[in-house]
Amino acid sequence: MRIWKMWRKAIKHDFPVEEYDTFSGYVCGVIGRVPDDGESFACEDGNLSIHVKSVQRHMVEEAVVELYRETIDNERLQM
Repeated sequence: MRIWKMWRKAIKHDFPVEEYDTFSGYVCGVIGRVPDDGESFACEDGNLSIHVKSVQRHMVEEAVVELYRETIDNERLQM
């Protein structure tokens, strides 16, 4: 859980911290279900793009997270 707190602070994204104690819990909330073991998938939440590469014991083990910022034209730029 300590890593989740450090990561939230570093990424500077408005996470619903009252709802989720872990990154895996946050991803479950985004996709609306608990992922299956061995699954890989991509999802988005606001200006975050999350590419889950590995799920073990129904928890996200490895993921790549991209943070985008909105431009004046509402286009997304990778940060």
